[in-house]
Amino acid sequence: SYQWTLPSGWTGSSTTTTITVNIGAGAVSGNITVRGTNSCGDGIPSVSSIAVITKPVTPVIASNGNILQSSASTGNQWYNQNGLIPGANSQTFVAEANGNYFVIVTIHGCNSDPSNTIAVIGIGLAHEIPTKAIKVYPNPVSDRLMIEIEGNSEIVYFEILNTMGQSVFKDGLLEKTEVQTVGFSPGIYLIKISQGKTIEFRRIIKF
Repeated sequence: SYQWTLPSGWTGSSTTTTITVNIGAGAVSGNITVRGTNSCGDGIPSVSSIAVITKPVTPVIASNGNILQSSASTGNQWYNQNGLIPGANSQTFVAEANGNYFVIVTIHGCNSDPSNTIAVIGIGLAHEIPTKAIKVYPNPVSDRLMIEIEGNSEIVYFEILNTMGQSVFKDGLLEKTEVQTVGFSPGIYLIKISQGKTIEFRRIIKF
């Protein structure tokens, strides 16, 4: 017959070559061992190391406009009301459409419970700025970025945000301005263009 030894928090018994175990809430990582035994004595044990993976903590997300950020630094996967968003697995997510957004964290194959849900609204609403031709070029950009609002006659303020939602540059313009981007780190940036309560966003890539 066979003798089995289980880590703390694991229960089960068997005298054969297989065993079915129950893993309790307090189960810990450890070794499962089994050895053969007969009238001549006990055999050399066979050992298998087993790791118990803790379920990830439920993340919490916060928003700054349409920029969403998870409390978890790794393992994020973003969802909206339509399901999983392909490729959206960074700590920060920039929503480009209205909807309800949440995140689930996966670590070592274990999923957290879904985070709180944040509703993003107001993207793409008709307002004054989009009726004027907003041009942001070149995109991708290397060292000089041009922002142009054709026919604009009132001061418009803009802010450039990184993927962490941090402001890296802000200024105002009438029809056209040039931003020196040579000192920006490579990556994706969001340009937030504001005029009163009117807000428009543009995304650029710095290489």
